[in-house]
Amino acid sequence: MQVISLFYLVKKFVSYLKPVSNAVEQSTTQIHYPGIAQSVIEAQNISFKALISDLTGNMYLSGFGFIGFAFLLLCRPTALLLLPFALMSIAAMKLGGRFAMFGGIVLGLGGCEFLLWLITRF
Repeated sequence: MQVISLFYLVKKFVSYLKPVSNAVEQSTTQIHYPGIAQSVIEAQNISFKALISDLTGNMYLSGFGFIGFAFLLLCRPTALLLLPFALMSIAAMKLGGRFAMFGGIVLGLGGCEFLLWLITRF
């Protein structure tokens, strides 16, 4: 019995991670509405290209920010504490667009650190 209930809980948990929940049994006598995650735009999965272009409004500027964040990690190891923000931002491709907002911290600090280094170096 515990194995079945554990399986049910895992199935229910995984259904919340998908854009459309399929944990509810299909029946022909009831009206079926789409899962809430399908209709809420913040919960929808987004592509990598859309994520990168939407973080800063420009794909090249986002790339500059991520390169700058890698540079920031090399220059200041304490910036490793910002790594969860970068991971949550990248996880927006599977967990929903609402997690993309954490990328602004990473891109802003990384891009500014790299830009500051370029200005002082040259």
